[in-house]
Amino acid sequence: SGGYDANEKCAFRMIVYRMKEFYCTQGQNLPSLHSRAPYNPIMVNPVDARNLNVSDGDRVVVENDFGSIEGIVKTSETFKPGVVGIAHGWGDPEDKREIGEKGSNAQRLIPDDVRYDPLTGLALMTAVPVNVVAAK
Repeated sequence: SGGYDANEKCAFRMIVYRMKEFYCTQGQNLPSLHSRAPYNPIMVNPVDARNLNVSDGDRVVVENDFGSIEGIVKTSETFKPGVVGIAHGWGDPEDKREIGEKGSNAQRLIPDDVRYDPLTGLALMTAVPVNVVAAK
């Protein structure tokens, strides 16, 4: 696969999505919803998980030239091989809890000063080139 630039070597494309339990960030602190989904998992295809030697519940690092985040894997065939899904609106940097309680911040991988829509000025939040490795 690769990145958008000739020297950018990335094995995955990240897409951001909304979790069905929440409306953006609304409801994350409600005890009934938080008990069902206390964090946003890093969604990967089972084939990619096997290739990365990770399973559901394992931690991975998702990184690119703009940032790096740690997350907890959840496999799903809904996501095609080579695609990583991360729900947006999680992982507040000011929140001192660990990722299993606050989630992972996909926005740390999305620049706002390059690769943005020239008409709206909005950051491109899909097909973001990333690499994924098992956390140490």
